[in-house]
Amino acid sequence: MSLTRTGVGVLVTTVLSGVAAVVLAAPALGVVAGAAALALLVAAVLVATAPQAFVSLCLDVSVVRRGEYLTAVVETTALGPFLQAEWELGAALGPGIEVSGPLERHAGGRWSLPLRAMRHGVFSIVPPALVRTDLFGLCRSRVVVTSTSRILVRPAEVPLARTALSGFMRAVSPGRGPSGDGDEFDTVRRYEPGDDIRRIHWPNSARSGEVLVRRHVDSPVRELVVLQDTAVSSYEDAEYFERAIDFSASLVHSAGERGIGVRLVATRAEHVWSLPAGDRLAPYGIGQAFAPIVLEDLPPHRLPGHASPLGRVARETLGRGTAVVLVTGAPPRDLLDALTAAVPARGLRVVCLGPQRTRTEVTGWARSHGGVLVDGGDARVAAAQWTAWAGAPR
Repeated sequence: MSLTRTGVGVLVTTVLSGVAAVVLAAPALGVVAGAAALALLVAAVLVATAPQAFVSLCLDVSVVRRGEYLTAVVETTALGPFLQAEWELGAALGPGIEVSGPLERHAGGRWSLPLRAMRHGVFSIVPPALVRTDLFGLCRSRVVVTSTSRILVRPAEVPLARTALSGFMRAVSPGRGPSGDGDEFDTVRRYEPGDDIRRIHWPNSARSGEVLVRRHVDSPVRELVVLQDTAVSSYEDAEYFERAIDFSASLVHSAGERGIGVRLVATRAEHVWSLPAGDRLAPYGIGQAFAPIVLEDLPPHRLPGHASPLGRVARETLGRGTAVVLVTGAPPRDLLDALTAAVPARGLRVVCLGPQRTRTEVTGWARSHGGVLVDGGDARVAAAQWTAWAGAPR
C-alpha cells in the first residue's frame, strides 16, 4: 500500500496545519489537520483491509491478422467496499499489440479493452495492472497479475492473381529457353525440317535408322524459394519490414493454393520452413511459419576469403532452388551480387518494399540482371505490380 499524489498532498497539509496550529495557537488549523489525518486513516484502513483481488484476461480470438482489431475481456473479483479501480496500461500487452481505445466497464466486474495487432509473431499478453484506491484517491494498492494469454498474429497477406505466380514458375522451367533445349525430355519424334539439330537424339536415331529429335517436358518448376531479407540495414523502419513480411506471406499462401512446393528462408538466420507440393496450408500455419522471422542486426557470415550477406542455410537452400524471390526493403549491393552468383538470372525476382528512393538504388543492378519489381508502399501495390509483370520475359 502507498499514498497517491493526492494522499501525499493531504499528508503534507496535515503536518503543516498541525505545526501552524501549535505555533500560532489557532484551533481552526488544528481542526483542519485533524480532519485531514482522519481522512488519511480511513483511506488507509479501507485499502489495507480490502479482500484479495484476482485479475484474469481472455481474448476473443487466438489468431488474428496483422492490422486487425481484437478485444480483451478483463475480469476481476470483488474490489472491496468503498474502493474504485484504476488500470495501468503498459508494455505488458506485448510489443506488437497496441491499445486502440479506452477500457469500458460492464456489469459483474468485467471490462473490455479494444486492441490492435501491429506486428506478426506470437505474443504473451498480460492483463493491465489493477490499482485499487479509496473513494478520495488518497491511498492505493497494486494487485499482482500472473495470468497471461497467448495470441498468434499472422501476416496480412494479400491475394495474388492465379496467373501471377504460375507465370513466373513457367518462365524458369527447364527446356523453355530460346532454343528450347534442356536436360529433360519425355519422348522423341521424327525430325522435321526446321527443327534445331541440337535436339537430335543420336543414340535413338542410330538404333532406329531415322533421325529422331527430343521432345521436351513443358511443365513448370514445382518449387519456389521465398528469401526474406531480415537485415536491419535493409529497412527504413520496422513497419517496412512488416510490409515485406506481408508480401512474402502472400507468395507462400498463393503457392500453397496452387499446389506449388515452397520454402521460406531468412537471409541470415538459421531458419528454413517448407511446404511440399500439393499440401494445403491453413492460415494458422502461415502465422507459425513467419513467427520466428524477425529483424536481425547480425554481422556478415564469414566465408573463405570474404564475408557473405547470406547465412549458411540460405546459401545451401539457394543452391537447390531454381525459382527464387527475394523480398526486401532497400537491399545492399553485396546481397544482390551474392544472389546473382547463386541463382540463374531468369530464376530470380527481387521485390523491394520501401521508400521511393529505393528505385534509384537498385536501378543499376536491375538493368544488368533482367529486371526488378520495386514498390514504394505496401504489399497490395506490390501484388498489383507483380500481377502486371507475370510472364514477362526476363
